[in-house]
Amino acid sequence: MKKVLLLVSASFLNIFSIGQTLEKEYLDISMRQCEKSTAYYVHTIDWDDESKQSCNDTIYRLDGTIKYLGGYVNYKKKKARGQVQNFYNSGKVSSEEKYSSKGKPLFKKRFFENGQISYVRNYQSDGINFKTLDYYKDKKKDVSVKVNYFAKTKVKGNQLIESRFKPADSMLHEKNIFTILPQYELKITNKKFFYDNGNLHYEEFYKEKINEKMWGKQLDSLLSYHENGKLKRKEYYSEEMKDNNACYLTNGEPTEFKPFFTESTYPGGENEMLNYLGENIKYPKKALGQNIQGTVYVEFIVCKDGEICEFNVVKGVEKEMDAEVVRVLKKMPKWIPAKSDGKPRRSYFTLPVQFALE
Repeated sequence: MKKVLLLVSASFLNIFSIGQTLEKEYLDISMRQCEKSTAYYVHTIDWDDESKQSCNDTIYRLDGTIKYLGGYVNYKKKKARGQVQNFYNSGKVSSEEKYSSKGKPLFKKRFFENGQISYVRNYQSDGINFKTLDYYKDKKKDVSVKVNYFAKTKVKGNQLIESRFKPADSMLHEKNIFTILPQYELKITNKKFFYDNGNLHYEEFYKEKINEKMWGKQLDSLLSYHENGKLKRKEYYSEEMKDNNACYLTNGEPTEFKPFFTESTYPGGENEMLNYLGENIKYPKKALGQNIQGTVYVEFIVCKDGEICEFNVVKGVEKEMDAEVVRVLKKMPKWIPAKSDGKPRRSYFTLPVQFALE
């Protein structure tokens, strides 16, 4: 009997050495260290010498195909060197970066799976300031719309303390403020975002060390404003402060609280999505006859209009099973898109679908 389930997996540390300069570890679907039995990737670090400062760095899928290929001039400080590439399951390049011998970034590029470029960032000689081009697919015309951005920064010694991002020929869009921590580590104090007219749109405040993802639990609080400059929202992310969340009208009167960020959801919720998958996914005859089981992980984008697109099988089981999941996902009803301050935004979603026989 066919069963379709959503899974959440746990991970555990498992890293070991092979010889003096080669190390290997297993990673789960979220790229966290784990046991071999729950692994989806194999990560190898080939040190240049026994000092273990610089290395070549590779991540393989379990089928032996390469997911990531790069290297570090300083692994501890995560200063990359040379060419760094990420790959789709098909083997095509999904992103490419280039660094100087001293670890300064030169450029970054991203690609759609058809080879069309989706993003370019070219750095200036200081390795800090840059210009960016974003390309967004127009599904109807199958062309790209180009958006030009640039960034300016302030530095203290060799340390970044402020960065500014904005679309070309428009008002300031984003401003990041940093504090400098021991061992040259940066910690964001707050992030400011602006309306096209130059007025402050919203400001995020942080109190904990964070990584490249700036959302959710890593935020301490958020203030947003109407275009006329009046306070629109006070939002707190700690449990002890959530009772202080509030929203205001343009005249300052309190109104119903609504969170600034909302995630994309399937209409009717998770149970309705499970029902849809269970009713529509058919167990491929070949896999059924050969008793093939496993979980297919598919990443896709929920567009602003709720349509889902740009499907990527992050980890497959068997070609016909992978294709069946994608086929059914492509026929899904429109989702409720993620929103920022009530306005729809594009968001990524990874869905695990399990094929199991009983």
